[in-house]
Amino acid sequence: MSYEKREDIAGEPGEQVVMLDDGALVAVRCTRAVQGGLIQFTGQARAIDEDGKTLIGLDGTAVVRRLAHSDRNASRADAVARDCLLALLGEAPETVEWGSQYLLDVSIRQAIALASIQPGAVDAAGAL
Repeated sequence: MSYEKREDIAGEPGEQVVMLDDGALVAVRCTRAVQGGLIQFTGQARAIDEDGKTLIGLDGTAVVRRLAHSDRNASRADAVARDCLLALLGEAPETVEWGSQYLLDVSIRQAIALASIQPGAVDAAGAL
């Protein structure tokens, strides 16, 4: 998996737009705040079109993933912020050891894949 930064497409304030290796456009951001002795990281990735508008899946909901993480170690705050962004993009984190299910749950790649599944009854005759 990989991504490429896109400076020619505007996202919302604080977002970086990237193009995933499959051609999907994604706007990603991470914020952090210190609360109660912890660094609170909050991230979001959203699938977008060429105009920077959030894509809507076949189920009618926005194609978005969010992440929340806290850490006590100030010396690695920048590395953790980068890992939050990587996880949202479906890339392997380098510092934080999240479980595979968590990484799948926050991955915009997974959200994009799910957005193309038609809701409703499955054709049982065809499936069997």
